This record gives sequence, C-alpha cells and structure tokens, in this order.
Amino acid sequence: NTLQTLGDVLTRTREHSEAEDMYLSAIEMYREIGADLGTAHTLVSLGQLRQMLGNDNAAADAYAEALPIFQELDDVVGEANTIQAQGQVLLSQGNLEEAFEHTLSAMALHVMADNALGIGACHGYLMRIALDANALAEAIVLGARAYQGFLEISYVHGAAVTLQELGASFMQTDPTAGAACLLHAEALLRELSDPMAEDIASDFEAIEFQPEALASIRPHAAAIVQALFKGAEASAARGECDPYRLPSTTDAESTIKIAAEPQEHRDQNAQEIAKDV
Repeated sequence: NTLQTLGDVLTRTREHSEAEDMYLSAIEMYREIGADLGTAHTLVSLGQLRQMLGNDNAAADAYAEALPIFQELDDVVGEANTIQAQGQVLLSQGNLEEAFEHTLSAMALHVMADNALGIGACHGYLMRIALDANALAEAIVLGARAYQGFLEISYVHGAAVTLQELGASFMQTDPTAGAACLLHAEALLRELSDPMAEDIASDFEAIEFQPEALASIRPHAAAIVQALFKGAEASAARGECDPYRLPSTTDAESTIKIAAEPQEHRDQNAQEIAKDV
C-alpha cells in the first residue's frame, strides 16, 4: 500500500508526525476494504514508530490491536514479531522478566515457523535483556547463538550488530573481550562497506582506548571472540548457566563469576583457535 510505504519512508527520514499520519490513513483504508493483514502490519509499524518516539503506552496499544489479527489469520511470523515488539516495550519500561518471557514466546513461534532470521533476532533480544539484568554468562551464550544463527543465513550485518552490543557492554569489565568483539564487528561491517564500521572506530577514540592495545588485539579479534563463545557454551553445557532463564537478583554474583573466565584460559583457547584459522 502506498500510504504504508510512505509512512515507512517518512519514518526513515525522521519526519515522524507525517509518518504517523500516513500509517493511520493506511490503517483506516485497510479496514474499509477488509484487508486484515495490511491492517495488522501497519499497526506494528505504527507501534514501532511510537516506541521509537518514547511513547510506550501508545505503542503497546497498537501491538495489542495487531496481535489478535495475526492470530486469527494464523500468521505465525506476524504473531511472533508482534509479541517480540511487546517484549521490547516491556524492556523499555524496565520489566525485564516479562520482556524475557515475551521474547521466549516469540522465539518458540519462530521455531515453529522455521524462521531462522526470527530465531537469531530473538537470541539477540534475549542477550540485550540479559545484559540489562547483569546476567553476563547467559548474555554471552545468547550472543554466541545470535551471532552463529545470523552467519548461518549470511546475515552478516546482524552478526556484527550482535558483537557490537556485546562488546560495548564489556568495555568496562573486560576491555580485551570487549575490544575483540568490537574489532571483529568492525571488520565484518567493513566487508559490507557499512558506514557503521566508522562509528565503531569513533567509539574507540571517544573512550581513549590505547592504539597500541588495539593493534595487538586486532589480528586475533575473531579468535578471541570464538574463544569467548566457546567458553560460554561449555559453561552452559556443564549446567553452570541457563541462557533461557533470566537469573534472579540472588543469582547475580554467580552468573558474574561464570562470565569472568580467567583471561589466561581465554588467551589459550584463542591461540588454539587462531592456529586453525
């Protein structure tokens, strides 16, 4: 629909008021002609716009209207995406546990639909929630699964964004791991000629990360990331963390300890991996 498309274009060009008007006009037209699927998709776009503008309640209302339409149409992917969007509203409101549960529900639907992109995205959203909850061990495993899932479908941009978010979260607690994630993300983005690569380079300058340290990490960044992910998956396999359960506050200390694998162990793993690269 032209009105919906114009709304999408206006959203990208940051003409937000005009975009909302276009979405509302498209929804009205879709309802008049009985185009339920178009109505549901445009409601989700409207919700995303409102959420981007910080109007969580209005966004939630739009998603609540869209969800039963997708369910009635048996559109599993549309239902999953809407539930995921609801989870992002909950995350914005600080309700981490409900946001986590919504995202798990969305991922289960994507699994039913065999939608690899949705499964990867949900792992990325779960990682973000785990990071906000200071569940570092779980976040690394979820990040590893998002990263790998995206690469398996050749969605390199998604893999890079996952690394960027994970790396940024580690810059204070584990600068070596954080820098490796960011450098590997930068390399992937440069392969795509994506301008986001320059943003990462600027971030290093802003935090005054020593160029000599970056130079020593850069050649081994991919191996360090693989070692980080390998160690996290091993912890999950031993039952030391469950990436699909958000730890309670009382679990916080243990999950931090699991995430804080001794750097010499990671370095040894990285060296072994680098030999095979």
